[in-house]
Amino acid sequence: MKNSTKEALFKFGEFCDSGKPWYCFFGVYLVTLIVNITLLLTSERKPRWWSVALDVCGLALAASNIAKTERMQKGRHNIG
Repeated sequence: MKNSTKEALFKFGEFCDSGKPWYCFFGVYLVTLIVNITLLLTSERKPRWWSVALDVCGLALAASNIAKTERMQKGRHNIG
């Protein structure tokens, strides 16, 4: 593998390990849940139950992965 490819893969791995993608997913699921709840309360067109369930599960999964990433980062800092 070329050095530029190795460097790009290393940077991508560090980006994923930082937990930043999970914050993005958390935000997306939170916004869609707010939209679904707003539709549920104010509109005649109600969201499907599975749409709300997917948002709640997505929020839980993202929060779990954020916590896991923070624990992993604390472990790395404690090793050195």
